Order: sequence, then C-alpha cells, then structure tokens
Amino acid sequence: MNTNLHELAGVCIKVRTIGILVMSLFFCVEYSEAQPTPPQVPLVKMTLSQCIALALKENPSLGNAVQKTAEARAQVDEARASARPKGTITYEHSQVYTADIREPSIYAVPGRPNEYSIAPYDSSSLGLNLTYPLYSGGKIEAGKDQALANLRRTEEEYGELRMDVALDVTTGFFASLRSRRLDEVAQEACRLNEAQLDRARKFFEAGSVPKADVLRAEAQLAQARENLIRAHNARILADSQLRYSMGTPPTEPLDLVEQSEYPFPHVLGEPAALVIRALHFRPRIRQMESLIAGAKALLRSARSGRLPSVSLLGSWSDQLQQSQYLSSLRDLAVTLQSSFPFYDGGAAAAKMRQAEAQVAQAEVQLAQAQKQVALEVQKAYLAVKDAKERVASAAVSLTQARENLRVAEVRYEAGIAPIMEVMDARLLFTQASISSVQATYDVHVASAQLLRAIGEAYY
Repeated sequence: MNTNLHELAGVCIKVRTIGILVMSLFFCVEYSEAQPTPPQVPLVKMTLSQCIALALKENPSLGNAVQKTAEARAQVDEARASARPKGTITYEHSQVYTADIREPSIYAVPGRPNEYSIAPYDSSSLGLNLTYPLYSGGKIEAGKDQALANLRRTEEEYGELRMDVALDVTTGFFASLRSRRLDEVAQEACRLNEAQLDRARKFFEAGSVPKADVLRAEAQLAQARENLIRAHNARILADSQLRYSMGTPPTEPLDLVEQSEYPFPHVLGEPAALVIRALHFRPRIRQMESLIAGAKALLRSARSGRLPSVSLLGSWSDQLQQSQYLSSLRDLAVTLQSSFPFYDGGAAAAKMRQAEAQVAQAEVQLAQAQKQVALEVQKAYLAVKDAKERVASAAVSLTQARENLRVAEVRYEAGIAPIMEVMDARLLFTQASISSVQATYDVHVASAQLLRAIGEAYY
C-alpha cells in the first residue's frame, strides 16, 4: 500500500512539473509575441558626392574653421572702425551742501556762537565729446590691411581644410568599396578551394590520388578561410573609418553606390604645367601670400610709430541746474591736436626689427610651401600614371591567371598534373584578382589626390 502511495505521489509531482513547464513556455511565447520587433534601420544608398556633401556639413573641424573666419571678419570691422569718428556722452549729477556763516557784529552777545545756515542745491551737467583721427602716420591703414590679410589667410585655410575633408572621405569611400571587392575575392577563393577539396576527396576515394592531395587541399582551404576573416574585418574597419571621416554615427549602416564614372576631370598633362596650376590655385600658397601681406602691414604699422599723428577734437558741455548764487555755464570747444614721438627709448625701432623678421620668415615659408606643393604634384602625377598602367597590366594578368587555372584544373582531373600545379594556379589567380581590384580603386584615389595637390575642387 505504501509503495502505491509513493508511486502515486511521484506521478503527481511529475504531472505538476510538466504543467509548470507548459505554463512557463506559454507565457514565454505570449511575452515574446507581445514585445515589439525593433525597427530595422534601412540602408542609405550614397554616392561619393553625397558622402562628401554630408562630411562638409557634419565635420566638426569645419565648424571651428567657420568660427575662426567669423572672428577674422569681426577684426576687419574693428580695424575699419578705428578710422571713423568716435563720440561719447557724459552726464553728471551731484547735490552740494554749502554753509553760510554770518560774520560776528558789534552787537553779538559774548559767549553766544555765530549764526550759520546750510543751503543745499543740485548740480547737473551734460557733455558731448567727439574725436576724429585726421592722420595717424599710416597706422590705421596698416591695421586695416593687416586685418584684411588675416581674413584672406583664414578663408584660404578654411578652403584647404574643406579639400582635406573631401580627400579623406574620397579615400575612405574607395577604401570601403575596395574592401567589399576584396571580401568577394576572398569568398571566391574559399569556394574554389572547397571545390578543389571535394575533387581531391573523390579522386582519393577512387584511388587515383594520394592522401597528401587531400591534406594539401584542406590546408589551403583553411588558409583561404583565414584570409576571408581578415577581409571581412578589413571591410568593417574601412566602413568605420569612412563614417568617422563623414562625421556620422559609427553604427549607421551604409550602402555605397558603385558608379561607372566619378567626378574626376582629366588632369593628366605635363608635370610643369600642373605645378604652375597648383601654384596659382592651391589655397595653401594663397594662404602664405596673405601671411606675407599681413607681415608687411605690421611693418608699416611699426614705422608709423615714428610719424606724427593729427586728431580733431570737439566738446560741448552744459550745466543744467545751478544754485541761485551761480550763473549758468555752457562750453563749446574745437581742438586740433597733433603729437610727434621724438623719443620712445628705441621701442619703435625694436618693433620695426620684429616686423622685418616676420616678413622674412613669411617669405621663407612661402618658398618652402611652393617647393612642397611642387613635390606633392609630382608624386600625385606619378601615382595616377602608375595606377593607370597597373590597371591595364592587371587586366592582362587576370585573364592569363584565369586561363591558367582552368588548364591546371583540367590537367588535374585528367590525372596528368599534380595538385600543387592547381594550388599554384589558384593562388596566382587570387593574387591577380586582388591586384586588379587594388589598381582599379588606386586610379580613383590617385586622381583625387592629384586634384587636391593642384588645388582644384571636384565636389
């Protein structure tokens, strides 16, 4: 009887456990169905021009450059204001207390203090002062020229920065496309090695090839899969770098549009002609020229410290309220003021030497910038030429490598070629595919770099 009771209790426990599991599963299903499915972020198809436009809008460094340009414009306005007349209005109000002490008389009682009275009154005055610089020895004009040169330098710096951002995005755009193509090449290499492994196993089972062929095919497939992992990670990294250059969130998906033509004009020509164009259009050169202009303006300002200055001054004042004992006061004055610094302890001469040194430094920087720009143009020109030649060479190599792989596979299946011949042919085909992809995108990147070196915008 006890045994039956124990068995019945065990059955009840099992039934209860099963019921709990069923109810839990039911609630889990209900909960999962009740949960909203997170929305999928749609892929944004973007061309190169769209990527550059977005980067020029979102890049924080450009925002900082815009503020620097606005600051330079304000400095120009400040310099221009120094040549205009200046006026001030002053108003004063005071309450004055005066004591009226009576003189003692012959009828004064001894020991009695003198009589006096306090008469308060209000005094207010209004004044207007005007100053107009007639001649400053060229200091005001030099200040305006220096501010304008600084504004031009800031604007050219902003233009140079825009070109840098556009080139970074262009390089990242084609690096991302190249990583996608290389990922496809790695996937194709894995498929070819898998097919070769299947053939080797079939031939080994048929007894036509040794076990070593299978082992070599397995080793090469493992290497191909490792290369595929690297290619996939390189693609993720290239996309992240492109998002960083564009200033977009790192998790935002991108769908880059492969175009048949890109906005790169035909820029190849004689290197000497390209250098001349670069020295004329490159913002960096104009930036250095503006730096020289600003230094020369500073030199003129320093020289003005030895020259006289002439100003016209005008003032008007009126006391609005007076006491009953005072008459009304109203003044009007016009003054022609001139000053001549006959001795300053050598400060003006020291400023002139500093300004002359700055002019010399700016001229040296311009010469160095011209040489650097010429070198950049030469490098970019050779890079474009090299990439275009490699495209043609890579196309021929890829065609030959594909045919070589086909012949090697046919020979292996016919039993007249070892597996090493097929493996070498497959490796050669993969390398030719990689070279073709790299050369194709290197042409676009090199063209953008050449335009950047010349100073011509392609966006």
